[in-house]
Amino acid sequence: MRIIVVGSVNSSLLTLKKLCEYDLVPVAVFGFQADDVSHISGYEDLEPFANANSIAFHPFRRINDHYDELRQYNADLIFVVGLSQLVSKKIIELPTFGCVGFHPTALPLGRGRAPIAWIILDNCPAAATYFRIAEGVDDGPIYTQVAFDVNSSDDALSITNKILTSSEVALDQWLPELVNGKVTCVEQNHTIATYYGKRIDDDGQLVWSEPAVVLERLVRATTHPYPGAFSYMQGLKIRIWNVNFVESTSISDIGSIVNVGSNGGFTVQTGGGFLKVLKYEVEGGVWEPLVGMSFDSVTQLG
Repeated sequence: MRIIVVGSVNSSLLTLKKLCEYDLVPVAVFGFQADDVSHISGYEDLEPFANANSIAFHPFRRINDHYDELRQYNADLIFVVGLSQLVSKKIIELPTFGCVGFHPTALPLGRGRAPIAWIILDNCPAAATYFRIAEGVDDGPIYTQVAFDVNSSDDALSITNKILTSSEVALDQWLPELVNGKVTCVEQNHTIATYYGKRIDDDGQLVWSEPAVVLERLVRATTHPYPGAFSYMQGLKIRIWNVNFVESTSISDIGSIVNVGSNGGFTVQTGGGFLKVLKYEVEGGVWEPLVGMSFDSVTQLG
């Protein structure tokens, strides 16, 4: 079985390692490389592993520019895992058995962008899903799928770890079939499909008039390895990484700091209950929380 791996993140490296573990050593690896990869959550350079295992390595910035290089390998399968770029129809049609994509929801539920955030924000069912890439959005038939539980304390980082663990299980179930030359997949039930849209950094702004339980969920959805939730005060951007919500009938001015702890944390009045900020950082200056201070209610750009 002639296999190519294309990717850029931790799930790409995991898939590459599992293929080698089952003696399905790829004939080539195409790894995303650029001058600045700081915006890619969970980035992994695949070149060191490829070189250590004598696998031909090709760096790229836009995978669709490398059609000719991909074609020369006459691949049976191309694994495109952990890549935000859309693959062209020409590349999708290159391998004998198709291109394999990955998505961390229980497809057909949760198709689209920012799946980890939506797993937390909208309780989208989570799963490690390897599927055949088609021209639509995450709508190709499924090779293997392993669901995993998400609880109320999970955040973006813990879900990322659960995805990797479940991906190993999914590959352990599926790769023995590939070893035997068997490539089967099951069509998705398109009638129950759900879709989510792209999220950007500005979607992480905390709107203090919302209930604390809603804001706590947003913080969990945007914390490391993502950019973090945020708010503004005194012209400074405050990134908020870890919080607890506290239900209360007490009322103060929405967005105001009602308590400052000895450990540097602070508590803010929301539209319903309090949000206790446990970990934060200040961008662009020095700031110290004091009781009575209020966060801005509108975005400050620039």
